[in-house]
Parts: sequence; structure tokens; C-alpha cells
Amino acid sequence: MRDKKLLILICGICLVLVALPILAACPAPKEIKPVILKLATPLPPGTIPGTLAEEWAERFNEAAEGRYIMEVHPMLLGIPEMLPSVREGIVEMGSGSFADWGTLDARLAAPSVPFLTDSFDANHICWLCVGENVFSSALEEQFNVKLLACEDYGFKDVYGNKPIKTLEDWNGVLAATQDPVDAKYVAALGGTPCDIPWIDELMSLEKGVVDAGVSTCWSALLDIKYYEVIKYATLASIKGTSGGYFINLDVFNAMPKDIQELLVDEAQRFESELYEAQKASAAKAVEGLQKQGVEVYVLPNAERDRWREVTSAVADEYWASISSDMAETIQDCAAEANAQFPR
Repeated sequence: MRDKKLLILICGICLVLVALPILAACPAPKEIKPVILKLATPLPPGTIPGTLAEEWAERFNEAAEGRYIMEVHPMLLGIPEMLPSVREGIVEMGSGSFADWGTLDARLAAPSVPFLTDSFDANHICWLCVGENVFSSALEEQFNVKLLACEDYGFKDVYGNKPIKTLEDWNGVLAATQDPVDAKYVAALGGTPCDIPWIDELMSLEKGVVDAGVSTCWSALLDIKYYEVIKYATLASIKGTSGGYFINLDVFNAMPKDIQELLVDEAQRFESELYEAQKASAAKAVEGLQKQGVEVYVLPNAERDRWREVTSAVADEYWASISSDMAETIQDCAAEANAQFPR
């Protein structure tokens, strides 16, 4: 009996001695490194979109459990290079205003059309519709990126140091513009466009180089303290705004299905939260400007119709630059949104 136990013990020791070199030769399990998703934004830290994007990233990262990590990088890239950089994979994700890439694909210039949408809510509904039916395909076909969320932040109207309440008030007004469509509609209204980069608009108003500007949305007029240099602002719903958040399509397609669904779901939540925050910010901006001494004039609908009529050729020129099917789709989106949310 004792000999049998000793034999078993000896055999066990032999097995261990044989196994040790084999186990030592086996490589340790490789550490799985997370996939980093860099979201580049053109805005400085602390803005409404930037803060909500950080929250989007936090939720996504927690649910992804270390497999993917989304990082928000404010001011990493400027608007012109943003879309090409995501297409080329320099960064995985990006954001910006669609109209700024209108020279790369005319379909993206649709938000430049003056008087297309009539109210903040209509503008939002319109560009969600256009995003789904026009922008998504344009971005995938031409830039190899997938649209994740749309963003709109109200209207760009006219503001400056001359009151503009009627069509006739535009005569002799020198207005800073930053894109060709703005210049065309300002000229159609009777003003004189002056090509000035947006970053120089505030200083140009302060120094009296121009009488008015048309390139800054209402919330930014308050946040950037335009009230220190302007006396008047006209709420006319001239040009709605629309932008987006997107990801390189190859990066998206390489994701496991559950990560794809997680990213899309959180992007949609971000889109809804951003809309509510931007709407509140736009309303606050009008009140805030008034408190700072800016005279805010709400353009009557009848007068707005006059402005729309004289700028119709600018809109027609744009519709002719894209396919008739695309033009009809965008116009239908706008018409349905305006009917649902009139001015």
C-alpha cells in the first residue's frame, strides 16, 4: 500500500516537472488594447455642443467596457479640413456645418438657401429629413463617412449699426459676408456685400468697416458679446443652420455589431439633447441681447415675404445646381416642416 502511494507521488512529481517547461513556453494572454475614436470639433471647450459631446463619449465609453474609447478633441481641426481628414482616416470622427463643404458637394450647400425654413422647430425637422434623405448618401458616396447625428442652432439673420426693418432699409448697407450665397442674397436685398472672414466680422463691425453682418447665429451674438459693438438686430429667419457629427465609414464597418448599435443609439440621444439645448440657448440669446441694449426687431411675415420674393433667384440658382430629384426632396422636407411649425 505504501509502495503504491509512493509510486503515485513520484508520477505526480514527474508530470509537474514535464508540464512546467511547456507552461513556461506558452505566451501570456495578449492584452486587448481599446480602439480609440477621436472626435474632432472646431469649437472651443465649454460650448453647448462640446459639453454634450463629452457626456455622449462618457456614456459610450462606459457601455463599451474598454473595447472602444471615444475622445472629444475641441479645436483639433478647422472646418475646411475636417471632412477630408475624417475621410482620409487622420481622425476617426468629426463635426461641422454642412454648408461650409458646399463647394465640395453642392448637395451639402442646401442650408445656404435663404428663407427656406420659417421657424426654429421647422428648421430642425427640415434638416433631420434632409440629413436622412440627402446628406447621408452624399457623405457616404463622396467622403466615405457615416452621418451619426444632425445639429442645428437656429438662424443667421442681420445685425449691426443700422436698423433694418424694411426692404428699403437695405439700400446702402455694407454687410460682411463669408460665402457666395450670402453675398448674392445681400445684393438681391439691395445691400452691398463685403467678403470678410467670419473671424474678422466682429472687429469689422466695431471699427465701422461694415454696417452689418449676416454670418453669426443668435446664440453666438450673445456668447461672443456682439452687443458691445452692435445696436440693432432683425429677427427675420433668413438662413437656417445645419451641421453634423460623422465617423469614417471603414472604422464604423469594422466595429462589432453591438458597438455599432451603441454608438448610433448614443448619437441619437446626443442629437435630441443638443436640439433642446440649442433651442433654449437661441431663445435666451434674444432676451439677453435686449437686456444688453440691442434693439431686436421681429420682422413681420408680410415684410419677410417681400424679402423672400426678391431673393428667389438666389434660391433658384441653387436648385439648378443639384439634381431635380434632390431639389424636390429638400423642398418637400422644408414644406412639410414649415407646415408643421409655421413662423
